[in-house]
Amino acid sequence: MRLRQHASEAPLVAPSPEARPSDSSPNPARVRRTDITWKVSEQDIPESNFPSRPDSSSDEWPRIWASEIESYEPDVIIVLVGGWDTTERIFPDWGERPRTIGDEIYDDWLISEYEAALDLLTSHDARVVWLTAPCLAVRNDGMGVWDPARTVRHNQILRHFEKMRGADLELLDLNSKVCPSGEFTNELAGMERIRPDGAHFSNEAEDWLAEWLAGHILESDRSGI
Repeated sequence: MRLRQHASEAPLVAPSPEARPSDSSPNPARVRRTDITWKVSEQDIPESNFPSRPDSSSDEWPRIWASEIESYEPDVIIVLVGGWDTTERIFPDWGERPRTIGDEIYDDWLISEYEAALDLLTSHDARVVWLTAPCLAVRNDGMGVWDPARTVRHNQILRHFEKMRGADLELLDLNSKVCPSGEFTNELAGMERIRPDGAHFSNEAEDWLAEWLAGHILESDRSGI
């Protein structure tokens, strides 16, 4: 999982972080927000099938997440996963053959990582909204993480994970929101180039999605979901 880290307190639908006021602020329309993010390397989504190997830094996320959650105590945590969770990997106990999503050993490993992440995210009773993986543009001749079949399998795993741990998370379908026809599009809701590189969202699209997410979270809170 690949993240930035910042903290702010702003209206839930506001796109721009503001200086964080005190926790005693009486305005119920304002919420504390933090993004706890960990990325395994400085690269963007890889273009090739070259497999990644574990290093010491990739084991740091549990400690970092636990520290941030304990200090911040968020009420709602939104989880977005994507191409990094479908890339080829080699682990010593897997043998020398690279494995990727769709391989039984890889899929079991990915679910175990998600379970560990969810245990951390719910350790202070936060509500967890986990998003499905959005489809990607077909780049690099559809190889590697750009293979549409990987996103399909990824979301199958997420739905299985929801059945396993549905008491601890809500799975929200981001994929259908941004790929309504089942395929990648760069034009949606009157916006153009919403994902200029085929993966990451433009600022305008981020604002649009923030409003959608905020509306869902507030509405489901009111209805007791």
